[in-house]
Amino acid sequence: MKTLIALLAVVALVASAAPAVAQTVVNPQKVEFTASADHATVIEGQAFVAKYELRVYLQGGTTVLVKQDLGKPAPAQTTNQISVPLALVGLPLSPTVKYIGVVYAMGPYGEAGSSASNPFMLVGPPAAPSNPVVSR
Repeated sequence: MKTLIALLAVVALVASAAPAVAQTVVNPQKVEFTASADHATVIEGQAFVAKYELRVYLQGGTTVLVKQDLGKPAPAQTTNQISVPLALVGLPLSPTVKYIGVVYAMGPYGEAGSSASNPFMLVGPPAAPSNPVVSR
């Protein structure tokens, strides 16, 4: 009986543990999100969701750095997920800069944003050394 109570206590502790912090993705290739609940809604002959847009911010920032039109791709039938390739042009390549993205559903009556994505970085080659001198 004591073993069962101890096991239940461990299960309860694990179940109530805080979720792990999202990992930072380096050089992401796509954005994935659940389609808006209004994705297929039509009002007076107009699509309620006309398109989706990704807006990129510095992690913790409020200024939009880049916008990417994601169009209105069809969600997967079984999961209602949408996956779109990324083309993040204009952001600096740096191993010290972290970004987040927010996907907006946009339509004729306004727009609504998702929660923030996990952080990501865009990293290129390391900086070149400077002023080499060859000597004997």
